[in-house]
Amino acid sequence: MRKLMKSDLTNIIGRKFKGHKVEKARVKRGEFRDSDHYGIVLAKNSHGHYVTWQFHLDENDTPNVYWGHYFLEDRDKAIKDFDTRGLDKKLILNLKGRDSWDRPVYECEGTLYVDVDPRANMAPSICTKSGNEFDGEPDSPIAADVQIEFVPSRDTW
Repeated sequence: MRKLMKSDLTNIIGRKFKGHKVEKARVKRGEFRDSDHYGIVLAKNSHGHYVTWQFHLDENDTPNVYWGHYFLEDRDKAIKDFDTRGLDKKLILNLKGRDSWDRPVYECEGTLYVDVDPRANMAPSICTKSGNEFDGEPDSPIAADVQIEFVPSRDTW
């Protein structure tokens, strides 16, 4: 997958997927640096029923839609979902302990995270754990604009 461009969004508007014609498309906003590889579409079928889907482009630049939220004829709710879907930019990180490198490991909704530079005088540098394993290597860094809440508090050196 690759980063979505404005031209990708323009090209998907008006196309049909699963009997629904796409009215709007945007890049997903999310907590990971590759969130901009995914998009959100608002689509309507011939019965006037609305859906929002997440999508990405496959290796042939063909859009794949999935994770639908269905709204029947309620366009207002569908638009609100389209406008706000993927906006949760706050991670509540619960301390689980320290890994074999003595780095603090946190968990949020089943995903493990690590602070790769837990010095008290430095800003947190949070990454997922490779393979979601407690002693896994740091993997994907979170986006800079994600809010973080440490529970009970940030564990530092």
